[in-house]
Amino acid sequence: MRGLPGPMAGQHPTDARRCEEGIERAKAKGTQFGRPTRLDPSQRRRIAERYAAGETMADLAREYECGEATIWRALQPEITAAA
Repeated sequence: MRGLPGPMAGQHPTDARRCEEGIERAKAKGTQFGRPTRLDPSQRRRIAERYAAGETMADLAREYECGEATIWRALQPEITAAA
């Protein structure tokens, strides 16, 4: 095929606009986007307390059955989550 047939050629901008409108409606309803978090807020709080008490990220990661990167993210300020 050398290109898109006539009727299909003009659909891309319309589809993108409809998709954006759908995303805006979903956000207005409060729909959560993205992958669910591995740790809930109470786990994050306990991790922060234990890390401050001297436990290592590796120990915490083993106990919570996640990676050290997940523990590191749990210790970061909530500012990054709002972005």
